[in-house]
Amino acid sequence: MTDAVARLAGQGALERRAAVAQHRVAVRDQDAGNGELEQRPQRGSQLLEGRALREPTPRAHPQAALRRAEQHVDVDGLVVDLGGRRVRVRGEEVVLTTREFELLAFLARHPGQAFTRNQLMDHVWRYSFYTDTSTVTVHIRRLRAKLEQVPERPRWIETVWGVGYRFAP
Repeated sequence: MTDAVARLAGQGALERRAAVAQHRVAVRDQDAGNGELEQRPQRGSQLLEGRALREPTPRAHPQAALRRAEQHVDVDGLVVDLGGRRVRVRGEEVVLTTREFELLAFLARHPGQAFTRNQLMDHVWRYSFYTDTSTVTVHIRRLRAKLEQVPERPRWIETVWGVGYRFAP
C-alpha cells in the first residue's frame, strides 16, 4: 500500500475528497512529445489505479488562444485590446488599474447593453454580496477622466438614468 493510499484510508470521506482534490501528479506531456512535466488535478479513482501517470494532459488548441489574444474593440478612437490588456485613446496609450480595465472590458464586450451597479458588482468585482455600490460610480468617474476629452459629456460610457451604465458603440 502506497503512502498516499494509506493516508487517504485513515481519513473520513470529506477529508479524502479534499486531499484528492488538492493532490497533483506530474504527468508527461505525451501529445507534444517535448518531455515537459505538467501538474494537473486527478480524480481519486485515477490516483488509486495509477492511470494518472499514463494519461496525457489535454491542451487547449493553439489557435483558440491566438483568437482570444487578438480580440479588441475599436470604437471612434478608443481601442481596447482585450488580450493584451491595453487601452489606446486617439493613438495614445492610457494606463488603467486592473479593476478599471476589467470594468471597461466588460462593458465593451456588451456594447449597447445597460447594466445596473449591482450587475457590474457581480460581473466585474465578483462579489456575492455588497452593501454599497458607490465603488462602481467612482470607477466609472475615473475611467471617464482617463478616456474622455470632456468627462462631463461622455462618448463611450453612458449613464442610463435610473438603471446604471452602458458602453456606447
